[in-house]
Amino acid sequence: MSHPSPLAAAQHRALALRATGDLSAARHLLAEAVETAPPPYGADHPEVLHTAHLLARLHREGDDPLAARRVLEEAFAAGERRWEHSDPVLLALAFELAEVAEELGNRHEARRNYTRVATAGPAALGEDHPAVRAARDYLGLPASASSQHQAAPPTPTPRPAPVAGGRARCPVGAVRPDAVAGDPGRDAPLRE
Repeated sequence: MSHPSPLAAAQHRALALRATGDLSAARHLLAEAVETAPPPYGADHPEVLHTAHLLARLHREGDDPLAARRVLEEAFAAGERRWEHSDPVLLALAFELAEVAEELGNRHEARRNYTRVATAGPAALGEDHPAVRAARDYLGLPASASSQHQAAPPTPTPRPAPVAGGRARCPVGAVRPDAVAGDPGRDAPLRE
């Protein structure tokens, strides 16, 4: 039987604290886990980035977007030293940064991060991923061709046309604050 990583365990404990209404203790636990992650976890390790993302989400829930922005900026800076901007974890952080920047009235920063998601997101997450659609909507870009095609009423055909592609996977923590590293359902397709 495998044991969850120390960061996954901290995420689970933080979510349990949040569920009992102790958001402050949950945030403190995650902040400590990010700051003191043991080797081999460095600041750019995916589980550290997931934990930071969850911490930022809890800061937002606690109505502290400035703290969320700080955590997200630090995580993104650490992650981009190792990962491409098209990595799903970095796209999740960029999307969250865009939302926080918009909340704080920083449209330039929001636009920059939504542009990252709109540019790299379709290949990494899929054309119809909710983050990609939201970024495109914010930027005033047209919807993807597949989204426009799906929205059009079907026309009768003698036989069904093949369906291209599969469902995009949700980057861990990108949309679901309850997604935790080590959670078997964390990479399940996102349902709207």
